[in-house]
Formats: sequence, structure tokens, C-alpha cells
Amino acid sequence: MKNIVIFIIVGMVFSGTCGFCLETTNDNFVRSVTGEVSKVDWVGDKIIVRTFYGNDYDEITFVAGDGTIITKSDNNISLANINTGDKVTVKYSGDLTGLQALQIVVRQ
Repeated sequence: MKNIVIFIIVGMVFSGTCGFCLETTNDNFVRSVTGEVSKVDWVGDKIIVRTFYGNDYDEITFVAGDGTIITKSDNNISLANINTGDKVTVKYSGDLTGLQALQIVVRQ
């Protein structure tokens, strides 16, 4: 029995599927944040949202790629239709390499 457990642990470590090993992986959790757009970078496909967190304001940068769904009043729009000062809710996922906007809803 000990040999089987050792074999499984060694196999997991060398195969890269070790659940308890420290490694950088993609964060599959979807989160959301609501705030005000402080900057839109149409060339870089990025949006910066200013939000109130704790006792301070914070600015969060999101990448809005081709797969990002952007809506306003239940209509699909493009990143070019978002302006500084718009109130938005962003659903996103990401890791240490960046935050990917999955959905941006412009509120009225």
C-alpha cells in the first residue's frame, strides 16, 4: 500500500498535476466589480475602472479582448462606445498576468 501511495505522489509531482504544489495557474473564478470608467485605451483594448474598496478608491485595469461582451441598455456595443465617467459593472477572471474582462455592462 505504501508503495502505491508513493508511486502516485511521485507521478503527480513529475506530471505537473500535483494539487498541493505551488505553481502559477489561471484563476478560473469569475468575479465582478462596479465602478466608474477612469480611462479607456481603445488601441490596447484596455479599460481602467475606479472603484471604492474599503476606505479608499482603487483603479483596476482590465483587458477587453474579442471575447468580451459589452452591453448598454441590453444592446451590444463596442469598447469605442465606452466613455470616461461611465458607470460599469465588469465580470472578469484572471491571474498575476492580468485581468480579462468577460462582460462589461454600462449602467445608465
